Amino acid sequence: MANNENHNKIMIQPIESNMKAAVGTLLHAAFSGTKHGYDGEAELVDALRKSTEQKIELVALDAYHAVVGEAFLTQSQVADKVGYVLAPLAVMPTLQRQGIGGRLIEQAEAWTAQNDGDYISILGDPNYYGRFGYKRASQLGVLPPAEIPDEYFLMKKMNGDLQLEGTLKYAPEFGIN
Repeated sequence: MANNENHNKIMIQPIESNMKAAVGTLLHAAFSGTKHGYDGEAELVDALRKSTEQKIELVALDAYHAVVGEAFLTQSQVADKVGYVLAPLAVMPTLQRQGIGGRLIEQAEAWTAQNDGDYISILGDPNYYGRFGYKRASQLGVLPPAEIPDEYFLMKKMNGDLQLEGTLKYAPEFGIN
């Protein structure tokens, strides 16, 4: 099947309870092959699902309704501005570089805008996320709550006029405040 055909048959939707185990499998597969390796992403997602913070977990499903991607947004704060942390974002390794991650990001951004989120923050590859308009958070006046390399602490404002200044406060489940 051509990449374009795969891309067109992918459906993005909020997770259903019967998909949670498949997301765990996906997260292990997606992060085990990275240069950073698997670092407890499935366990983080399990903890975030129990969080009292506002959140949404989106999944990408293939034509057979198998989970092939996931994006988790959890409410965060910078001073008096409310936004979301996008973590994790994952796509099945055999389907990466086919636009699925980009579609998950687009849906995450649409959901954030619909829920009056001021920004999305992510820790990730600036070359990848830069294509979607994410910049170093420090350029927007935002500092991380822990020692995180500046080039990987990224943010995108949902409103171009928004003024941000302060330290990002993550949901407690991240364990980095």
